[in-house]
Order: sequence, then structure tokens, then C-alpha cells
Amino acid sequence: MKKPTKALKTLLWVRELKETQAQQEFQRAQQALMELKEMLKDITEKPKEIFHKMEGKTLSGADVQLFYHYVEQLLEEKERIEGILSRKSKDVEELRKKALKAYQKRRVAEVLWNRAKEKYLKELLESEMKTVEDIVIVRRRHHENF
Repeated sequence: MKKPTKALKTLLWVRELKETQAQQEFQRAQQALMELKEMLKDITEKPKEIFHKMEGKTLSGADVQLFYHYVEQLLEEKERIEGILSRKSKDVEELRKKALKAYQKRRVAEVLWNRAKEKYLKELLESEMKTVEDIVIVRRRHHENF
């Protein structure tokens, strides 16, 4: 009857830490991705807001040119953010896979630890039952001799 090794318990502990770290990384990246999407949404709506404000107003050529350059800058910013968003989406997917893999490794370590613990407890119970049976046999023999 052998106690489960401390190596299994340590392995489980390390895998739990790695899983927690991977989940936190994934959540941070997912939050950053959501913020980028929100930023993209805001930048996409800005030109529409500008055109709605300009509608019905008489503007000089300089004002129109100023608005035009501003909208161009917004569109360039939108393209830049879309590129970043694409890269970040791939990063988030990789981190999701990493977190899933860490979860699977932790589950394997957990199953190994539980099996070893259950085996130990089963052997301990069998040993105690054998001891109890031996005591009962000795007592019966002792009572039969009197």
C-alpha cells in the first residue's frame, strides 16, 4: 500500500497554475479585442455623424475641404484598426487554444491524482477490513476456548 506520490500532487498544482495563467491571458486578450471592436465601431460611425451635421448647412470650400481631410483620416484609422483587429483575432484564437490545452493537461493530471488517491484509499480500506477480520477471528477462537 503506497501513498500517492507528491509528484502527482505537484504536477496537478503546476497544471492548475498554468491553466489559470492561460485563462487570464485569454481573457485579457479577449477584452482588448472587444475594446478594439468598439473603437472600430465608433470610428465607422464618425463620418456618418459629420455628414449629418453638415447636411442642410451652407459651408465654405475651406470647411468642406477640412471635413473631407478629417473623414479621410478617420477612414485611414479605420483601416489601420481593422488590420490590428485581424491580427488580434488570430492572437485571441491562439490563446484560446492554449487555454484549452492547459485545461486538458490539468484534467489529465487531476484524473491521475484521483486514480492514485482512490487506489490508495481502496488498499487502505482492504487492509483495515483484513485487520478487523483477523481481530474477529482471534476473538472467536478466544471465546471458543473458554
